[in-house]
This record gives sequence, C-alpha cells and structure tokens, in this order.
Amino acid sequence: MTTPVIDAAHIKQVLQSSDVSEVRTAAHSVRELTQPNSPEESKMLQLQIMLWNRIAKLDGGAELECCQTIGALWTRMNEPEKAIGQLSKGLALDANDPSTHSLIGDAMFQASNYPESIKAHQNAIELWKQRGSGSDGACNKNLATAYSKLGSVLESKGDFEQAIETLNLAKSLVSGEGADIVETQIRAELHAKLGTMHDHLGNYVQAAQELEQAICIYTKLKGEDDAQVQELAYMLEMAVNNAKE
Repeated sequence: MTTPVIDAAHIKQVLQSSDVSEVRTAAHSVRELTQPNSPEESKMLQLQIMLWNRIAKLDGGAELECCQTIGALWTRMNEPEKAIGQLSKGLALDANDPSTHSLIGDAMFQASNYPESIKAHQNAIELWKQRGSGSDGACNKNLATAYSKLGSVLESKGDFEQAIETLNLAKSLVSGEGADIVETQIRAELHAKLGTMHDHLGNYVQAAQELEQAICIYTKLKGEDDAQVQELAYMLEMAVNNAKE
C-alpha cells in the first residue's frame, strides 16, 4: 500500500489561511488520501479534524456541518466520547437534523452503549420519515441506511429476530430495478448482513438466498475476484452444504 503524500508546509500554511474555500479544498484532498487501516490513517484523520476546526472558525454558517464531520472523524478514530461531545454541539444547533442523531448512534454503538445507540438511530428514522421522499429518492436511501444501522446494533445486542425485521424494512426501501449506484450498494450490504445473520441463526436456506443476491450485486460492482465477493461465495457454499444436512 502506497503511503499518502502530504505537503506538510502547504497544510501548515492552509491552517493559517483565512480563505475558507482553500481550507475546504485541503480538507477534501486529505480525506481522499486517507486510506483505511493504513499506518498513516490516524495522522490523516487528525489532520482532517484540524482543517475542519479551521473551517468552523472561518464560516459560522457551516457550524453544524463541521460538528457532524468532526464527530464522525472522532468516531472513526475510536474516540466515541469526543465524538459524542462534538455531536452534542450539533444537536444544540439543530435538534431535528437526522444526520446528527445517526452519527450519535454510531458513536454510542462504538462505545457499546446499545440502548442509547438504538434510541439515536430510532430518532434518526423518525426524522427522516418526517422529511418524506423527494423525487430523487434520497430520503428513502437515508432512511434505509438508518434502518440498516439500527439492525446492526440490534444484532450486536443479541436481538436477532428484531434485527432481521429491521433489515428487511431497510431492504424494502431500496428497489432492485433502475437503482442508482448508492441504492445498489445499500441493497447489496443489506443482503450480505441478512445472509450472515440467517447463517448465524442456522437458517441456511434463507442465508443462501440472501448471500446469492449479495454476491450477484457485488460481482457487478466490484468483479468476481474482489475479496468480499470471494468471502461471501465461501459463506454461500457453506450455507448450501449445511442446508442439505
């Protein structure tokens, strides 16, 4: 894996800049260079936080966006308490923004506070419902994602039947026909989650059906040699064999 190259002198200069567009450009550039699970990931995330803090000082109108972005970055750095502190500021700015509630749910989940995570994701779901579905279906995608996150928390909590019901609700919101790339990815993830959960519960026929759908979508998106596709294919083979026993 190639180590991302950052011009430290330029970033230092940007952090002193009063041009918010310049700071935003740098923040987005660093985000694009941040590679998950790389040795430099933590440093790159910290750099993004510094840049977004600078944006917050320069652009009062972007305060909520900055709270949400910085909070998500702290969660990614495995610092849920700092994330929750930042996102609480976002709630104070707008208690009805579903994205803030969703991000709090993510941070609470990372902190293993399942009751508060469930509460936050349920709040996000209700707020997305209130917004309704636009012509581009964006709200449905966000609502499906919110249900998906809630399902993952319920699974970790051990409420498997409720988790499956929640994930199926999410799946009903994203169509299979004529879906855009985001919707298609959400649907693939939901099939994979459901397949894995059914397999864990010993529902091998249902597991095989869901895994087969996930593999079909992911193969179109990533190719049959993708590591996730191969892992799901192995799980499918095991589920089919177990269903025969």
